[in-house]
Amino acid sequence: MSYAEMAARLEEVAYARDSRNRKPEPTTVVMPDGREVKLPTHKEVCSVCGGEGETVDPSIDCNGLSHEDFADDPDFAEDYMRGKYDIQCGHCGGLRVVDAIDWEAVPADVRAERERQMLEERRDFEEHLAELRAGC
Repeated sequence: MSYAEMAARLEEVAYARDSRNRKPEPTTVVMPDGREVKLPTHKEVCSVCGGEGETVDPSIDCNGLSHEDFADDPDFAEDYMRGKYDIQCGHCGGLRVVDAIDWEAVPADVRAERERQMLEERRDFEEHLAELRAGC
């Protein structure tokens, strides 16, 4: 595998892991018996954009930027700082707030099922990242 191919794969992994690409947590749980339970929520300031409604496009800086990136291209630095690469926050959809689950009000059986599902989702995501690293 060439250096360029490895760098491209690592960039894909960084992009996939970037919090700006994640949707809010689901506010419903499908229980093993098939019933769908709506979880109690409250509004919270979006943790991704900090309530701004916008973020830098993750494709611009998800792999990090260095001093050299700005020093080598002063126009890029100026555009970056001015917000030229900002996009609507993908987490809150520009609303600045998200529905956050009120875990203290969730019944124990529903909480246990959601935690099981979150673990499964995390395993699936880690498998996806491993596939990206392997070039699949």
